[in-house]
Amino acid sequence: MIADPSSCAAAAGPEPSSPAWEWNDLSAAGSERWLRAFEGMPDADVYYHPGYARVLRSNGDGEPVCLVVREGGGVLMLPFLVRSIDGGLLNRAGIGEALSDVSTPYGYGGPAFTRGEQSAALLARYRDLAACEFARRGVVAEFVRFHPVLQNHLGEQPGLELLRRSQTVVWDLRDDPETLWGRMSRSARSSVRSAQRAGVRVEEDTGLRHLESFHRSYLETMRRNQAASSYHYPLEFFRSTFEELRGMVSLFVALQGEEVVSAALILHRGPHAHYHFSGSSGTRPVPGANNLLLHEIALWARSRGTKTFHLGGGRSAGDSLFQFKTSFSPLHLDFWTGSAIHLPEAYERLCAAAAAGRDAAAPPVDPGFFPRYRA
Repeated sequence: MIADPSSCAAAAGPEPSSPAWEWNDLSAAGSERWLRAFEGMPDADVYYHPGYARVLRSNGDGEPVCLVVREGGGVLMLPFLVRSIDGGLLNRAGIGEALSDVSTPYGYGGPAFTRGEQSAALLARYRDLAACEFARRGVVAEFVRFHPVLQNHLGEQPGLELLRRSQTVVWDLRDDPETLWGRMSRSARSSVRSAQRAGVRVEEDTGLRHLESFHRSYLETMRRNQAASSYHYPLEFFRSTFEELRGMVSLFVALQGEEVVSAALILHRGPHAHYHFSGSSGTRPVPGANNLLLHEIALWARSRGTKTFHLGGGRSAGDSLFQFKTSFSPLHLDFWTGSAIHLPEAYERLCAAAAAGRDAAAPPVDPGFFPRYRA
């Protein structure tokens, strides 16, 4: 055995049936409890909704679970994906049992919790549960992508090794439209006007007439930027996103005549909106179309009471994509990740087996990649 489940039984506290905490999968009962916790937290972002997890499961990203913790009148929720470790790698590592690891879903996650006097107790309780329950369930390692806007990497979270990865751009929408316009760079404002003179208009595509056009431009953009194949999502992935997240996802298109020249898929709930996916025409680019698209989306989000429009970061530090996003807002927030090893012996054996099987001509593994055996 790699781990002794009884070793953390006392620290882990009550079984999942206790009202103090829940281990919710996407079964009918689990989904209901998960959704109830989500709806009870007005500040929880779309990334915490069970429908978002269902989209990723259908894409083969892992089996979703949401840990819900209640302590002192407060609530904390942590959605994550359980990913099975390849049987061949386990065999090469001399491990005869099925093991897995966990990761927060694509996008931004980490704990979402009610703020107040109970916050410290909630974080401590969740980390105690993670350390013991993950080990008990054969979870080797845990990887957390924190939420830059929620700043949920702050506070004592024992057992997690935190790493600042990059910066993301956030557009604060609480000011009036004139102030928002004035905070954009001169070049961004000029680009918006250029697109307007070229006859570009922006519409919310509530009927999804242009979803296939968006998908084509998205794939074209991914190929143009040499994105990893895992980002080349099929059309059904986007259809599923709209089915699962009704009222929390919108498609916006920039049109010249009836041709889509730029498009963006926006996630939104309560005070938060995210520039989630986008695509633009490479065969017939229209200068300023992307700038106009984002400006109009920001005004739309503000009119709904949205406080922050999260534009995300770049592909690498300070690249052209990051500079494009900074032209809209001077507010930059840090993006942090966290990692924890719950079964150290298994982790080292898996890393050794993966290293032994790696092609000697392959590029060196990024030292920040976690878990290392998946590199």
